[in-house]
Amino acid sequence: MQAGRERHTHSEGVLFTVFGLVGVAGLLLAAARVGLVIMTAPLAMILMFAAVSWAWSRWSLKGVACERGLSTSRVFPGEGIYLNLRLINRKPLPVSWLSVRTAIPAGLELVEPSDAAPLVSPATATVIEHSTAIPAYASASWDQHVVCRHRGYYPLGPMAVASGDAFGLYSRAVVVESGDAVIVYPRLLSLEELGLPARSLLGDTRAQLRLFEDPSRTMGVREYVPGDGLRRVHWKATARQGRLQVRVHEQTTTHKVGLFLSADDLAGLTDDDFELAISVMASVARSLVYRGGQVGLWVNAKGADNGRPARLPAAGGQEQLVQVLEALAKVTRSSNGDFASFFAAQRADLSFGTTPVFILGRAGSAVRSILADLRDSGVQPVVAQVGEGQPGGRVPGVVWHTVRRPAVGDTHGRPQDRRVA
Repeated sequence: MQAGRERHTHSEGVLFTVFGLVGVAGLLLAAARVGLVIMTAPLAMILMFAAVSWAWSRWSLKGVACERGLSTSRVFPGEGIYLNLRLINRKPLPVSWLSVRTAIPAGLELVEPSDAAPLVSPATATVIEHSTAIPAYASASWDQHVVCRHRGYYPLGPMAVASGDAFGLYSRAVVVESGDAVIVYPRLLSLEELGLPARSLLGDTRAQLRLFEDPSRTMGVREYVPGDGLRRVHWKATARQGRLQVRVHEQTTTHKVGLFLSADDLAGLTDDDFELAISVMASVARSLVYRGGQVGLWVNAKGADNGRPARLPAAGGQEQLVQVLEALAKVTRSSNGDFASFFAAQRADLSFGTTPVFILGRAGSAVRSILADLRDSGVQPVVAQVGEGQPGGRVPGVVWHTVRRPAVGDTHGRPQDRRVA
């Protein structure tokens, strides 16, 4: 059995427990001593029967393996996957009965009909079980259709495999651990469906397209002229030339956007509005990457897999977008700390020319102070607000968009747009 931890043998009935068999052995000795042959033979057969059954159960899981496969582990809401459970008998002896039990997390919907009806369906998981007999050097497998209804990170629990003797007197079980998980991405919607202007999302389009120097890309050096800052001085080139030389940086029009989600300001929203905020973030990221921009992600909420906030430096391309979608799939409603402190720690790491875009619910005083400070420092922040904002909550001089709640058919009734780049 692969990566499993074995449990003790379990006996069915009182007679075949240790104490029961000790009692039978005692009666056998007493019967033999007084010469009661009519009792000696049946008692001896019971002990032999128990010994054979116990030994059979001890070997029942030897050479047995359990595997679980997924047709895919990354999907969008509403899409389905196939979960395959496979039991393999790798020994020359048949297995009279073998069962496997596993749990499907809540949020993943079991599609019927199934040859293994759910045992229980609590709020946290649906437990299913399959049973079969397997000949020597053979295997059995089952496919289970599961529909992923909601965004999230869904680790699949361990698999409990059990077997025993043919008479059902003794059974043994092993728990096979697994690191399998299903990641359900946020819903992707067009910006138009969200009521956001695709071409002017970041404000003045002309200002967005202006050329500016990127200090991370040096294309050469030139002689110093009055007005050049000391930070531009290339000291090694100056030493070689004997005259002050300064760096010449490449010019770029690439949009760099940092997406920030404040869990603090989303705390009072409904679950639907919270999911809408996540979808807004994902949809804006896709739109910007699709237009050739670079996108970073910062969320001060605990991740479902590690409990840490999401941090992704700005980058472009489909690989970056996939990382953004995976990070957003794992976002929970639990805050990892106040957003003001979180943003202050990340602000110094924002690359040159990055436009911060904030996904907010009700803009609190802390985030309003952040927006005003960015505006006063010459940075143009952008806000996409979800839910019902407070009257007068907007900060003057900040590009402010109100997200429109899509119609039910837009998010649930139509096929999911899978394009990610």
